[in-house]
Amino acid sequence: MKYNEGDNFITHTVLEAYEITFNISKEEIIFGSESEFEELLLGFFSNMFRLVSRRNLDVDMHRYKNVLLPKS
Repeated sequence: MKYNEGDNFITHTVLEAYEITFNISKEEIIFGSESEFEELLLGFFSNMFRLVSRRNLDVDMHRYKNVLLPKS
């Protein structure tokens, strides 16, 4: 069986059974503990910053000329 984008590969019934069996929330089953999720996000944003900071920001600046910057 092939899953389409957006389909759930874990059924609601399975999630409920795991939630009861392991005594953790459905969110924790999917995303991990709060500290694991925080670590994942930190790594993600650190990597994104590293990629952006290496880019020459003068290139393609015409694409961003209409972007409003916060007033200081």
